[in-house]
Amino acid sequence: MRGFHPETGDALIKTAGRTVKHCAYDHVLSANKSFSVAWAMAPDQATRDRLMRTFEETVQQFVEQIEGATFIRVGKDSTPVPAKPLITCFYHLSGRLGDVQIHCHLVVSRVGVTEDGRTGAILSRPYYVRSATWSEQATCDHYVALQDAFPGIRFRETPTGPELEIPQNVLDHFSKRRQQMERDAGDLSTLSGAVRALIALKTRPAKLSVPSESELISYTQAEA
Repeated sequence: MRGFHPETGDALIKTAGRTVKHCAYDHVLSANKSFSVAWAMAPDQATRDRLMRTFEETVQQFVEQIEGATFIRVGKDSTPVPAKPLITCFYHLSGRLGDVQIHCHLVVSRVGVTEDGRTGAILSRPYYVRSATWSEQATCDHYVALQDAFPGIRFRETPTGPELEIPQNVLDHFSKRRQQMERDAGDLSTLSGAVRALIALKTRPAKLSVPSESELISYTQAEA
């Protein structure tokens, strides 16, 4: 994170050790609420594992998108060249208010490595200009993965896009964080993604506790 090689201590970027604006980039890939509820409501662990594999496949495709948009500047003219990023994946099963919400944080170190071994600071702009497209593509990729794993699975249209066929009142019950935001800002579906992200940042509570997988499943099934 500070720009040094973890074993040799060599500086990998020009600003190694300095206080900088970015030490890493956190790309968050979140499954639709209906998928998260379906995962918790699955009749057995084998079905939950099968469902989770569809999300893991989607995460892998998302990783490949990040890898294809990673560049560093090299040489006197600071020419952008392709580089490989270091990405750490953190899977979470719940949101900030304890409801089931399967998502993954893809934390990208600011150091990139070229094919010939040169290192440098990753260019952030290619990430920012593609992030919305990547998220939309990931949603489509996940639908395809679900259809491949569960032939005949059905979706229903909602104002925010397709969801698995789980009653809307059930999804609303497990969307306490969204309800909290809408109490502060009104109907989120009328706002831009950037505004929704700002509202989420300004209103999010601290994560005081994280339920275990078994606790989360038991809670979700009992509430549903």
